[in-house]
Amino acid sequence: MDSLLTAVVSTSANQDLENTDRTARIEKRKANYNLLQDKLDNLENQSRCRNRGISLAVPEFDLETHVQALFAYLLGPDCDQPVLLDRTHRVFSLYQQKKNLPPDVLTTVHYFHLKEKIMQETRQQEPVVFRGDNLSIYKDVSTHTLARRTEFRDVTLHLRECKIVYQ
Repeated sequence: MDSLLTAVVSTSANQDLENTDRTARIEKRKANYNLLQDKLDNLENQSRCRNRGISLAVPEFDLETHVQALFAYLLGPDCDQPVLLDRTHRVFSLYQQKKNLPPDVLTTVHYFHLKEKIMQETRQQEPVVFRGDNLSIYKDVSTHTLARRTEFRDVTLHLRECKIVYQ
């Protein structure tokens, strides 16, 4: 009877060690997955660096002309070169469909310095009013980045309240 009890206790201890080892391996794989996800996210955001999202209600056939007019308005009469757009299209989301909002417009500005100037003007004029519509212009980032930013929203709000500059 004692040998049977010793065998059961020994087997139980071995299973506990195996479970601990499995748990450690799972945690290590989760950490590796998160690291890979962050690297992938960084690459995806780099490929989107010239993209800009705009909340805009315009007919599809007039989309690019309207966006160019908006950017020309933001840059002002001092801008000496036209705003070239590589791509302009609508981006549909379930949130916008549920709220009965028009889909956002995603556009890629060809020249990086113009994109930066547009974003600078946007920050100075918030909210942007163009042809009677209130618009918001934002960076195009991946959904993973948006989720990570949401996790830190409380922290960033507290930093802003304390007037602490962060990047």
